[in-house]
Amino acid sequence: MRIKWTRHIATAVLSTSLLALTGVYVNADEAPAVPASPNYHLTDAIKAEVKSVLNEQTPNGTRLGAVVRLYNQGSRITAVPEDEVRVRTDDGVEYALRPSTANAKAIMPKEKVELSYLAVVDREDPFTLSKLSWLDVDPYVYPRTEKLDLSIPIPSMEWHGDSADISNPSSIKTWEQSFTIPGLSNAIQYKPINILKQNTPQGPASVLTLLAENKGTTQQSIPDFRIDGKSATKVYNGKKVEKDAIRLEAGEKQYIHFAIPTQDKDELKSLNVLTLESFTADNQNVSYAIGRLNILLPDNAANLMFNQAEIYKKDTPISFDPLNKLIPANVNVLLEELQMHGSGKDGYKAVVAKFKLLNNSDQPKPIPNFSAELTNSSGYGYSGTRQSLGLQTLIPGINYVIYYTFVVPGSESGEQLMLKILDGVSAAPFNIPIAAIRTQIQSSPADDDLVFYPFHVKVNDFNIARTYTMGTPSYSNKLTMDMTISQDKAIVDPNFSKMRVEVSDKEGKLLGSQAFSLAGDNRLGTGDPAVTFSSDQLVTALTVKIYETIDTPYGEAKRLLKTMQY
Repeated sequence: MRIKWTRHIATAVLSTSLLALTGVYVNADEAPAVPASPNYHLTDAIKAEVKSVLNEQTPNGTRLGAVVRLYNQGSRITAVPEDEVRVRTDDGVEYALRPSTANAKAIMPKEKVELSYLAVVDREDPFTLSKLSWLDVDPYVYPRTEKLDLSIPIPSMEWHGDSADISNPSSIKTWEQSFTIPGLSNAIQYKPINILKQNTPQGPASVLTLLAENKGTTQQSIPDFRIDGKSATKVYNGKKVEKDAIRLEAGEKQYIHFAIPTQDKDELKSLNVLTLESFTADNQNVSYAIGRLNILLPDNAANLMFNQAEIYKKDTPISFDPLNKLIPANVNVLLEELQMHGSGKDGYKAVVAKFKLLNNSDQPKPIPNFSAELTNSSGYGYSGTRQSLGLQTLIPGINYVIYYTFVVPGSESGEQLMLKILDGVSAAPFNIPIAAIRTQIQSSPADDDLVFYPFHVKVNDFNIARTYTMGTPSYSNKLTMDMTISQDKAIVDPNFSKMRVEVSDKEGKLLGSQAFSLAGDNRLGTGDPAVTFSSDQLVTALTVKIYETIDTPYGEAKRLLKTMQY
């Protein structure tokens, strides 16, 4: 939509000068340009600097804008000069910019204010802006007089819109570099931490994590800015995830996050950092962004975290990001088991990760509600489903075991995996990694112990008793097993994995099956669990298999632990 107030500017100019036409001016009396120096003075007391320059082609014309900062160096309140602000093009044409109605009218002593100016001109050919000028215009004389108060060169400052490229070498950063944002506070330094693609109900999004650190000596607020993603052919506008204002004390660090919606197979090559500007007129607010920096993404961005993750050492606590807000420093999380379960003929497998949690404090703590994801060496990720929990509290000094299931394709070998622990709370609805380890599917022990961590089951003996029912061609069979069950020093939720015993004939036909719980009120203790089944004839060759079973969103998955022949 073309902004209507461009005509208002032209009308005002036509009423005061015969030299003006729709906001376009012939050159005013030339005055010596101010030397290229960071110190430009609009008056003796007011110092001026240009923050932003916009020269953007839109469907409704070319949008020209400028944001300037004025600093009152004096000891008295000073009115903002009522100068006319113009931009000058490389071909000598000048355009008047309209001041925002939100602009300050006066400046307090030692105060800095930002003033916004904007215009839309009916011009489609590309051009470059060379100067921003302040002119003292006297409309009450004829012909009207113009006095040039200040002119600032701006050829390298203009921004041509979201699709523009940032080519200044000093404004291009590598992934590893920390940076401050030109035009914003130099006290806050930013560093890219990771960028991960996630699926959302609205489609895929790349979620960027930045570490913000206050390098100053006083409290600082993180200003509003935007980060866009750039692929080889498109620009995707990002948005900061955090809604509330963030204030950092001197020396404090905190993560901030940006979500960048993308297309499924379009890979980002770089990121643009943009500051946000606004203009108000005729009860309309116009917002736009100015590109400041370009951050190059590494060639292997998708596998960057996989390559950096440390190989996990068993029986050691997982190392979490010290800035994470989900896992308390006095709670240890260990990966105790990572096993592959099958699903029969359904074509998928289930990886089961069992974590041991220990509260080292002297106060009860809630069980951390972390998420988990497995990623293989090819970059395919699989989200974990947490077991249903009845207990919600970690008692000090007691180990507690919970499990997560990951449904993976039947072709997944599990030889090279990265396990990420994710925080789904701090930047909801997105998941932010707070730990990552390299691991692989564990092999089952070769001894007689059946491990259902934290349970250990040993089958001492088993027997099958048969009873023939007179008058019917059927047998009643009862499998009994003498088992010894022990448990490591850890508690589990009643909704834990189970032990399933299956009996089949020599052709593999299933004759009987029974699931036994190892936790809860009806748990299996040391003794003789039994499986009963019927058969039409006397069966002499039987196979007994013992599985660990676990519930997944797609049904039951089981892992074979022992096979016995009878």
